[in-house]
Amino acid sequence: MAAFKVTTEVSKPVYGVESEASTPSLPGAYGGRLSDALCLGTRLCPRTDRFQEAIARVTGELKTKPYSSEPKWIQFHNLYTFYTVWMFSIATGVRKIITPYVDPRDVSTINGVALLRDKDSDSGAKAKLIWIPEVIMKQMEHYADHLKVMRDRFQIENVELPCFFLSDEIKVQLVRPKSMFPYVSRYLPGFPVDIHRRFIFNCLLDAGCPSEIVRVWMGHAVAGEEWWAPDATFSHAEYRSHLRRYLVPILEYLCLNPIKGMGYLLNRRETVHGWQQHPLGN
Repeated sequence: MAAFKVTTEVSKPVYGVESEASTPSLPGAYGGRLSDALCLGTRLCPRTDRFQEAIARVTGELKTKPYSSEPKWIQFHNLYTFYTVWMFSIATGVRKIITPYVDPRDVSTINGVALLRDKDSDSGAKAKLIWIPEVIMKQMEHYADHLKVMRDRFQIENVELPCFFLSDEIKVQLVRPKSMFPYVSRYLPGFPVDIHRRFIFNCLLDAGCPSEIVRVWMGHAVAGEEWWAPDATFSHAEYRSHLRRYLVPILEYLCLNPIKGMGYLLNRRETVHGWQQHPLGN
C-alpha cells in the first residue's frame, strides 16, 4: 500500500464544523517545525491552533472563582473537573472509560508511574503502566485539594472517587464519556471524546518520537513489551526518558498549565462555611 502525504486539505465537515486532515504543526525535537508527514490514508484530527484555543478558553473561564453562589460553585467544580481529567487524558492517552483518572495517592513519588486499567477487568491482566509528567501531577494535587473543599462545603461523604461531577441537586455523577462529551463538544465541536489520543499520537510521531514508544503510549504493546511478563524486554525507564523528550514539550506548547481550584482556600483561616458569608479576593 502506498504512503500518501497529508497536506492541509480540509475533509468533510462533521456536525457542521470543518475537521482538518492536516498534521499538527509543532516544534520538532530539534527546534524545527514539522507541518507535513507521510501516513497511510487520512487522519481526522483538529489543528494544533484549534486545540490550543480550546485549552485557552477553558483556562480563561477557570480564572473566575465562585464565592457565594451555590450554582456557580457547582459550575466551576464541573469545569475544573473536566480540565483536570482532560489534562490527564491528553498526557496519558487514556481510553474512553468510566473514571479515566487515577488517585494521586496511587502515583509513585519516585518516578511518577501509576497503574491504569483502561482496557481491562479488575484482574489487571491488560493493565498498563503510565508515566505522569510533573506538570500533570501538580494539577492532580491541586484537584485533590479542591475536592477537600468541595466535600466539606457540600457535605459530600462516603465518596472515594478520585474525580466526579456534581448535578444541580448536588448529586455525585461519574466522570465518563457521556458526562465528558458536553464539554468536549463545547470546546472542540465536531470531535469525539477521545480525540486527544489521535491528536497526541500524531504530535508524537511528527516530533520524531520512535514509533514503538508511541505504540506503548497508546496502549498497543506487542509480545515482549508487556511489563508484567517475566521475559519482557521493555524498559520503562527508557520509555519515560523518551516521553520527557517528546511529550513534555508538546504539553508545554499547548499551554497545559496547572491551575488552582478552590483548594487554595485550605490555607486560609476562615472555615469553609464562612467563605459563603465572607467572600475572598483572588
